[in-house]
Amino acid sequence: MFSLEGKTVLITGANDGIGFDLAKGVAQMGGSLVIWGRRQERNEAAAEQFRQLGAEVLAQPVDIGREDQVVAAFKQAVETVGDIHGVVANAAIPPPEQLPTHLHSDEYYRNIVQVNQFGTMYTLREAAAHMVARAEAGRPGGSLVGINSLSSLMGFSTTAAYASAKGAMSALLNVMACEYGAYGIRVNGIAPGFIATDIIGEEESAKRFQELVESRTPLGRWGQPEEIAGSVVYLLSDASSFHTGDLIVVDGGFRIKGM
Repeated sequence: MFSLEGKTVLITGANDGIGFDLAKGVAQMGGSLVIWGRRQERNEAAAEQFRQLGAEVLAQPVDIGREDQVVAAFKQAVETVGDIHGVVANAAIPPPEQLPTHLHSDEYYRNIVQVNQFGTMYTLREAAAHMVARAEAGRPGGSLVGINSLSSLMGFSTTAAYASAKGAMSALLNVMACEYGAYGIRVNGIAPGFIATDIIGEEESAKRFQELVESRTPLGRWGQPEEIAGSVVYLLSDASSFHTGDLIVVDGGFRIKGM
């Protein structure tokens, strides 16, 4: 039921962090991969690891904040691998520094939104166009997944630009779920909680923040990147054939914790 054999999945930001583990999960379940990242040497290093798991992999250097690159890369991917059955819009950039909203300059705000909001839209737009075309050719179906954030559901200080982009993703996914259901295309989001990646620093303030998150999380710990992969595999597989228009929260219970 959860097999991805015979399916090709495109994942953005797949050469490290959560994206790497999402791609690894696809490979472990028998799927083929198209991976995007800005640095091709890192793409190829990740691709080699996925190939060792038996996956066929196409690695493409893409900056999703550049519409021309997204359009060209998606076209090339389809020409190279054929039908793409699933797309995971994972790539995003964190805020370069923690600033309250009244200190968000135009440049600061636009740089984050260009990648996290517009880049996601470019990616999912091209994916939808491809899936609609093949549905009209008699090959309907597909799954679009956006990797969202708790910041679209909760208020976190100093995240105005980042949270705005993730909130826009939620709205976009809802609209697309309504627009493309008739083609058999399912559209969902996943909102990870606090996940232990190499972004976590070693300084004392980072350690205090880590302890704060652990104390607030009912499961008592940070999540691991591979723990997001299960939900993504589910949404990409036939196991979720009647699941669309949803945001799955994978946060160890962080969001529902009271006093």
